[in-house]
Amino acid sequence: MGELYGEFNEATQKWHNGSTFAFQKLKNAVMKIKFSSWYKAKLTPTEVNTMLIAQGGKVDWAVATAYAVYFRNLKYGPPGSSH
Repeated sequence: MGELYGEFNEATQKWHNGSTFAFQKLKNAVMKIKFSSWYKAKLTPTEVNTMLIAQGGKVDWAVATAYAVYFRNLKYGPPGSSH
């Protein structure tokens, strides 16, 4: 019984890891689309934060920080580049 449970548990864990990985890839793709649309709309990180607060009353700071990095890299180039 214990051996069968171990195999089942291992298979379940592999499935969970795969679905978590796929979900994370989907989230990253959605964020990339959002970021590019905000950048094309010429929204600064401050404007995006204000918009997010107006929409939901709070800001996901991971999203806000990631967009600030995305914005800075596209506008000025990656850190250390002579852009």
